[in-house]
Amino acid sequence: MWKNKIKRGLAVFWMCAASLSMSGCYDRQELEQQAFITTLGLDKAPDGMVDCTFRVAVPKNPSSASGPGQEDDRSNGPITIRARSVNEAMLIANTSLERNATFSHLGTIIFGKTLAQDGILPYLQPLLRFREFRQTVTVVVSKSTARDVIQNFKPMLEQSAGRIGDSVAGVGRRTGLFPVTYLHDLSSAIQSPHEDILTPLYGVNKITEKSDASSSQESNGGEKDSFSGTNKSQEKLTPPLGKKKMSFAAGEIARTGGNPVDFAGAAVFRGDKVVDFLDARQAILYQLLHGGLRNAKFDFTDKSGKFQDIGITLHTERPPSYHIKLGNPVFIRVSLPMDADVINIQSGRNYLSYSGQRHMESFLDKQLDTECQSLLERLLIRDGSDCIPVSRYIRPQFLTDQAFNQYPWEKNLRHARIQVDSQLHVRRFGIQMEPVENR
Repeated sequence: MWKNKIKRGLAVFWMCAASLSMSGCYDRQELEQQAFITTLGLDKAPDGMVDCTFRVAVPKNPSSASGPGQEDDRSNGPITIRARSVNEAMLIANTSLERNATFSHLGTIIFGKTLAQDGILPYLQPLLRFREFRQTVTVVVSKSTARDVIQNFKPMLEQSAGRIGDSVAGVGRRTGLFPVTYLHDLSSAIQSPHEDILTPLYGVNKITEKSDASSSQESNGGEKDSFSGTNKSQEKLTPPLGKKKMSFAAGEIARTGGNPVDFAGAAVFRGDKVVDFLDARQAILYQLLHGGLRNAKFDFTDKSGKFQDIGITLHTERPPSYHIKLGNPVFIRVSLPMDADVINIQSGRNYLSYSGQRHMESFLDKQLDTECQSLLERLLIRDGSDCIPVSRYIRPQFLTDQAFNQYPWEKNLRHARIQVDSQLHVRRFGIQMEPVENR
């Protein structure tokens, strides 16, 4: 009996001693003492300085009509600080905030175009070391400056600044219009031999930006037409699309209204530097070649008829397979088996017959092969960026990791020969089999 009492006493003693050695909450802060930074933008500044732009989440009064969990637009503009490093800018940010700046809720990091083209590695170091920067933070490249994107970003639906990054990333995963890249993915690609990466590309749409400026001017006053009730100043100031050509590039998409910032396409990294930009259509092709997209919507042109579009939905049967033969030159053969659902036949031509279906599969397959091959040649040969990465498929051909690391993969890619076989099969023609005909 006395032995059990001794054991209980020792257990209680060690539990009390262990509790004294724990850190506890001596450094805790209340929510009312913290300013949560949700977006961080980095731009290159003169004399080796860096411009850090912060977007602060401003909680809204729960008693307001809009309800809790939202942000107030009042004083919610971006804060830009010039400093010698990111750490210094984080410290100086507290000089203009009534609360302590906290990055534990950071959702997006945006690199400006000039900074990304010169190399992000010097600015990546503090982002990886500081414990408040989670490795699941989304990384983005701006087509202009990071401040330009943060200042013009006006979401249409999402009211919570903390959820905007996750919501936009969900759109990218479902549509493939832009890749989704996290801080961990970027750092891993930079450190891994023979591997590169793509990041989402943001760009301010100039047409929408001008349209918003015109709307703000019109709201200040304007003469109304007595017959139609429309504002004449708005009619003059609102810029129509006019002869603006259709584009998939971020910042150049022909549209008015909505968020002034386009998230479309990708920035191509070679090492820690951006070397090229892709539009949204090329980003979808990249996702198919990478194997990260199961379904994608595409429009192709039937050049044998009236040169009108055919819309299809692609479904990947299985991940793409890469067959690489090392040598001089390197031969790369890509197999990309896919099914297709027809969702639009603009010309009204009937492809239901056996010959019509074979014709459709033939030109769809040919156009898809051409675009995929052109994209791979652009990335691997012209840009020298293995962001698929194809190098993962040659690793089994080396006996040791050292031999793989020493292989001149980037040098041999300059003269590589690439062949793509998409193996596309049309399975379904939508809920209406035959086209609508005018009597």
